[in-house]
Amino acid sequence: MSSFTSKDLASERALITGTDDAGVARKTIISTLEFSQRKHLRAHEAATDTFDEAVTAFWAPITAATEAVNKTVKEVRDPAFFDVTQEAEQGVIGQVEVLNKLSLDTVILNMIEAGNTDRLIWIDDTIEVLAYEAPKVAEFKQPELGDMPESQTETTGYSPEPA
Repeated sequence: MSSFTSKDLASERALITGTDDAGVARKTIISTLEFSQRKHLRAHEAATDTFDEAVTAFWAPITAATEAVNKTVKEVRDPAFFDVTQEAEQGVIGQVEVLNKLSLDTVILNMIEAGNTDRLIWIDDTIEVLAYEAPKVAEFKQPELGDMPESQTETTGYSPEPA
């Protein structure tokens, strides 16, 4: 079982100390610049979401009053004279996916912070990350008709024996 810790140092660096799955214990110093920036950005985004919720709550009574006023002046349509061929739809603004290639130091710090250190390994005095192994997809096997449970043959009316 691997075990790694990080301790912040001056000048945007961290001391990484740990033991990998092979029992090798070492320590090294890595950069925390990118890791710290990303962590700060996530905290800022969370604070912005909280601010946006507060603004929405602040304006809620005025928004509700505006909607009430707008309902009183809405045009009344006689349904006999109108046919809706397309319903109105509020616009949805799409977002482009933004991917950031992380440095090895940031990946190492993310793994230690998340407690997922099983891919960290010492090579001499350098800490490395083992290659990612994609999860294996189970192969689907079509059941043979004769393998069908009796309860399903009764429900479906299918019987493997000729009638």
